[in-house]
Amino acid sequence: MALLTAIHPGYEPRMQALAQTTYLGENTEPVCHAVAGYLSARLGIPVTYDQALSWEERARRIDSGAIALSWICGLLYVRKVDQLSTPLAPLVAPVMAGDDYTGEATYSSKIVVHRDSPYQTFDDLRGTRLAINEPGSYSGSVVLRAHLASLGESGAFFPEVVISGAHAQSLRWVADGQATAAAIDCTVYNYLMPRHPQLSRALRVIAVLGPNPAPPWVVSADMPPTLRGQIKQLLLAMAAGTAGQEMLAAGNVRRFRAVTDQDYDPIRKKARQATSVLWQF
Repeated sequence: MALLTAIHPGYEPRMQALAQTTYLGENTEPVCHAVAGYLSARLGIPVTYDQALSWEERARRIDSGAIALSWICGLLYVRKVDQLSTPLAPLVAPVMAGDDYTGEATYSSKIVVHRDSPYQTFDDLRGTRLAINEPGSYSGSVVLRAHLASLGESGAFFPEVVISGAHAQSLRWVADGQATAAAIDCTVYNYLMPRHPQLSRALRVIAVLGPNPAPPWVVSADMPPTLRGQIKQLLLAMAAGTAGQEMLAAGNVRRFRAVTDQDYDPIRKKARQATSVLWQF
């Protein structure tokens, strides 16, 4: 425990570990496992990642501060700090590997249809059946509602909206004809397609909405500044070595970039836009 005491003079011996989690899709899990091991080795204390926790339990522990470090949706972050006054502070966001990201800590939503469908543009989807992963998802629902608002449209553009429960399930529903289209987080899409070639062959992207600020890694704002700063610097330095690069590559991450609360103002703006468009379930 000597190393932790040195970087965090206020450390109390009763703290034996730091808990970490993700509140995003399965594509984030390999990186979370890697980060837990990486931080454990460098902080000198265990950093635990338990992916078996239910989503409800993860949310409860993030809110209470029992989970000290988490990777969450940008919309969830701004809602927690703005509406619920949850004491969270953003540290870093990922710069993903691939042409979709142009070297920035951003991501987009891909509008996906069946490869054999007649739809070529977003406007062609008027009157069709939309699959969303969940109503509160930024990439799968809110960004679509904001886009419709910017076009002067209402939720009636998609007269039938069905909830799949996950981006991967939305993709399967579009592939097998249970839905006409879906908005998919591009990081999930780019992670899943090489791993599921049959699904990839059944789908086609007709539009892209974005870019938007990438989901942040956040810590409890109650965490002592010295420890918070140490974690931030370790994450920023992760891609400097070959071992760290390999860990990040498991989730298609190139590196981390420092972020602040103001970086998520574009999400706040689109969330306000989206309030004028409602889905009918």
